[in-house]
Amino acid sequence: MPYFLISAGWFLINFFKLELRAASLQQDFYQNQSGAHPLFQIPVSISYYLQLIFWPDKLSLYQTEMFFSSTEYWLRFGITVLLLAIIIFTFIKILIKKASQLERQIFFWLSFFIITVLPTLLAFGLAWVVAERYAYLAGLGIMVSFVLLWHGLNEKFYETKKMYWLIGILIILALGARTITRNRDWKNQDTLWLATVKVAPSGHVIHNNLGDMYGRWQQYDKSIAEYKTAIVIQPNYADAMHNLANTYLEIGNVEQAIYWYAQAIKYGPHLWQSYQNLGAIYYQLKH
Repeated sequence: MPYFLISAGWFLINFFKLELRAASLQQDFYQNQSGAHPLFQIPVSISYYLQLIFWPDKLSLYQTEMFFSSTEYWLRFGITVLLLAIIIFTFIKILIKKASQLERQIFFWLSFFIITVLPTLLAFGLAWVVAERYAYLAGLGIMVSFVLLWHGLNEKFYETKKMYWLIGILIILALGARTITRNRDWKNQDTLWLATVKVAPSGHVIHNNLGDMYGRWQQYDKSIAEYKTAIVIQPNYADAMHNLANTYLEIGNVEQAIYWYAQAIKYGPHLWQSYQNLGAIYYQLKH
């Protein structure tokens, strides 16, 4: 009860901050508040988290590639239904007192997974459809469930114990290799964004960060191209417009700098830096 009451109190405190969260997403991250439809978001989120837990590929700070064919969507929908069906089935067996110890544990840990990601699943328009950080704790439920099933099969089919050891070693080697590869992506911010754009090419924030990277490398043509790509993806992206203006100013194209500072102010009136830089330009031009 103490833990429940603390959680309930924390929920109530943050519940009244939802409007601030929505405003922040719109102003700072340029996100549409409408959000995804529940029948899309919930199956996609759950199945994608399962996919990332079992094989952590296509990792990104911003999961933007939420585009699926009808076949892939229904496959993800079926996986979600199957997971929920297992939880319901084991719960019913617990109620009628016919559940084994393994079934009780599976029910607990799969429920732990669902409950832990539930706040982000139901936060329509206030959270990303998929974000790896949302599932850090929830992943424990899937991992423990897998280990319990693995151990149960190993105990039941003792004569194939060597095969289970072999498969287990292969899993460890595969995930170990994947971890080493991912660690290379995190060598520095530049390697991270170069790796991220390969798996999330439609992320406007990613292209904005690449523009900053190329600017630091003094590859201004590539920097300008990345900022413009970010603006094409998110037409009201004032931050990218401001950065684009900075780049034009750095290479001496004052006319384009004035234009893009004005655009940044139009779409992001909160960007005081654009006002300041534009004012400095007009001062130097004696306007």
